[in-house]
Amino acid sequence: MTHMGIDFYAEAELIAQTFAANGLIKEAEALRDAIESGSTATEILMALRWRLSEFVEARTTPDEFTTNRMRRLIAELNRELN
Repeated sequence: MTHMGIDFYAEAELIAQTFAANGLIKEAEALRDAIESGSTATEILMALRWRLSEFVEARTTPDEFTTNRMRRLIAELNRELN
């Protein structure tokens, strides 16, 4: 799903790839599962927002660049869902 130039699914997949490349396999799978198991776009976006927020809050991120990328995506998801 794309909004204002941001492809939410592609961005989440890039984050999942970064997680996997850094040994955070369960986290990568959780993001992919949020996309694959949702039945509607809204449900998927809400699941992505929840997972990403959970990871940022728990500081489960491989590096500052990824943390910032996740925060930006969360902000965009908030705009889309509100």
